[in-house]
Amino acid sequence: MRFPISLNVRNAIRKRMDPPMAECNVTALRVQGYYKKQNELPCEDAFKLKAFSKGQLLAAADGHGDPKCLYAERGSRIACEAAVEVLSRFVLDMRRRSPSEYWNEKRTDIACAIALAFRHAVVDDYFSLPGQSCSEEELLALHAQIDKSFEQEKLIVGGNNTAAALAHERRRTVSKIALLYGTTLRASVLSERYVFSLAVGDGDTVALLESGERIWLIPKDEAFSTRTESMCEEPADLVGKFYFSFLPLAYGKRKAADSYALDALVLSTDGLRNSFYSDGGYTDFLADVTEKLREKGEKTYARSLRRRLETLTRDSCYGDDITLLIGSFKK
Repeated sequence: MRFPISLNVRNAIRKRMDPPMAECNVTALRVQGYYKKQNELPCEDAFKLKAFSKGQLLAAADGHGDPKCLYAERGSRIACEAAVEVLSRFVLDMRRRSPSEYWNEKRTDIACAIALAFRHAVVDDYFSLPGQSCSEEELLALHAQIDKSFEQEKLIVGGNNTAAALAHERRRTVSKIALLYGTTLRASVLSERYVFSLAVGDGDTVALLESGERIWLIPKDEAFSTRTESMCEEPADLVGKFYFSFLPLAYGKRKAADSYALDALVLSTDGLRNSFYSDGGYTDFLADVTEKLREKGEKTYARSLRRRLETLTRDSCYGDDITLLIGSFKK
């Protein structure tokens, strides 16, 4: 005869089976590019972190330096906030499902949600700026138009289709606003069991393994490239520009054959890798920084690391902003 097991007993069994969570540490630094400092231009990089019960959410963005992207500094911040907000909801929704199945299944939903959240936020931000005005009714109409971004727009061939013409004009208005906030984006969910990453545009997401191997989790763009994908694209087009990756990690005593022993996860904007002559020089720098953080601790080493980053942007031919996020679990 089988007897039912109470919920309390089940939870007690799970706690004994699951190893205790290790502490997740994240070091995050942003330095203004030397060129921008010399020319009194704002730093257009941004980052955002958020802890959850089993790890950390990390996001970094690089606002475009194009003069058309007048509010790129604000766009990078908004993109990070949108990514962390959306990923937080999906982390809560996952519960006890298989991580690899869940995150692979939700990729398109995540891309759509971030694209829409970004558009909604930049429209609100734009009309909060001095000198910009919009009636509450028209603002609600613009938001309603954003929600229809994935619906096929009817072609206006002629006639007097006022509603369609108005919808088309609102869509153009939103597109013009989004262009002002042009930025890249990369974000990761760092859990003891896995790393789920996404990116739009340039920058780097690298896993440093305990074996000494370095893996680009998102395909890397060509160094020193002047072209990149952007969050300011139309949502229907933007969804196809997202890159995703899932990396299963070895944790506790559970070390599956296809899992990886992670030393550290790194997210950085392209200003960092473009400060080196080779990918090897870039990853050697990351490994050295990770080791020093572990040996000296973040409080002791953070100031020295900031000076190293400032030296890199000063000596680089671009003098670009640099953002560096390093996440790892306490050994």
